[in-house]
Amino acid sequence: EPPTNPFNARSLRKMEAGNIWESIVGYVLNRAGILQARQTWVQYQYGGLLPVSGKLDFEAGGKPDYDKAMAVVSKEITWLPEFIMRATKQIIENLKEQYSDGLKNIIIEVKSCGSFMFDKYDKAKKPNMNHRMQTFHYLKATGKDEAHIIYVDRDSARLL
Repeated sequence: EPPTNPFNARSLRKMEAGNIWESIVGYVLNRAGILQARQTWVQYQYGGLLPVSGKLDFEAGGKPDYDKAMAVVSKEITWLPEFIMRATKQIIENLKEQYSDGLKNIIIEVKSCGSFMFDKYDKAKKPNMNHRMQTFHYLKATGKDEAHIIYVDRDSARLL
């Protein structure tokens, strides 16, 4: 069906900004050696009801080579802005410290938002109900038991 209320140019730019952040997260997961799959279409159907489908952002896990990831970031990816380089290196260090034996294979959903909503999620200490339901759907469809939602503040590059 043709859309009755198509996205305006501003909304499309906001979605593209989200795609940029999602790509950066995927790049980090890939370089860390834990990206298992990206943009996977899944479907689940309860008996007697319509099927529901969606496209999860990432599946990630396994035992990364943290030292190799840090070396690649430090020597090969010098074209990224400095704040992204710092964030990437900090993510690798945090993962190395917290998960020295590797990470469980989980679903990761990346959401970008403006600072107003980011502050709301940060204060509430829990994700938006719609995002929780979305990841619940992905869990049902894949049989996995864990999903994480990452919020990126488009205004300040904060992560939650």
